[in-house]
Amino acid sequence: MIPDALPVLSKGNHDPATGRACAMSAVSWLSGHPEDGEAPRCVHPVLRTAFVAVNDWVDDDERQRLWPLIARVIGTWPSGLDPASDADLSARLALWAARSTLADADPSDPPWTAGVLRLVARALDGDEDAATRLAGLDYPSPDETAWRLKTMAVAGAVAAIRGDRDAAKVAAEQGALRADASGRIRWLTGLVDEHARLTGHGEADLDRAAVARLGELVGVAR
Repeated sequence: MIPDALPVLSKGNHDPATGRACAMSAVSWLSGHPEDGEAPRCVHPVLRTAFVAVNDWVDDDERQRLWPLIARVIGTWPSGLDPASDADLSARLALWAARSTLADADPSDPPWTAGVLRLVARALDGDEDAATRLAGLDYPSPDETAWRLKTMAVAGAVAAIRGDRDAAKVAAEQGALRADASGRIRWLTGLVDEHARLTGHGEADLDRAAVARLGELVGVAR
């Protein structure tokens, strides 16, 4: 349960002692590791990237709606996670993010993107033929900024299944930015829900001492 005496969520990184904080620095404090700043070690990198994008691309009032999600992402990247399992999880999160960018079809969308994502899904489920076809696919790198956001998200999912974990973060970031401005919190909630569905992860218990200390800092700042 998120307590009342907490910083105002703001764009960019802030010291909570000022009474303001970005969502990820708030996570670092509440998980008992304030030294992690805006890169909390306990949050899965794909979720962390999506959180940063949404935190910085919504208005001040909308940003406060991130609080209910904060306790849910603490512990989403536990230490000792098997690398192969994490790579698979990253790719599946990237697939969800890329699919979400295609939910609002546009006549100008490349016609092959949905088909490529179907191949990604089949490959993740063990279809060797789909994996072979993806391996031979001449597909753009997700860092080619000339590509439209939707295509970049799909490219990120393709690269993620090929083993590029950073590409999964690209897919998540582009999915967040592509989401309608009024629906970015809803989109992020969907991504967190997908992680929970894949892993069974629930809301974490907060570090009580850290919560108390953060409350003290905010009280002084205000």
